[in-house]
Amino acid sequence: MLSYVGMAAALVVVVFALPSGGDQGSFWAFFLGFLAAFAFSGLGNGSTFRQIPVIFRDQHMREAEGKGQRRRPRP
Repeated sequence: MLSYVGMAAALVVVVFALPSGGDQGSFWAFFLGFLAAFAFSGLGNGSTFRQIPVIFRDQHMREAEGKGQRRRPRP
C-alpha cells in the first residue's frame, strides 16, 4: 500500500513540475518525481515477487501430494 501512495505522490510532483501557462516548469522536480515513482514501483514489484510463493504454496502442496518419491510404486 505504501508503494501505491508513494507512486501517486511522486506523479503529483511530476505533473506540477511540468511547464504550464507562462511557467517554465522545474526539470529537477520532474526528474526527482520520476525517480521516486520508479523507486516506489520497484518496491511494489519486489513485494509482489515475495508474496507469490507464499500465496500459491498451499495450492502446489495439494497438487504435489502423492507425486513424490515416497508414493511412487517400486518396480
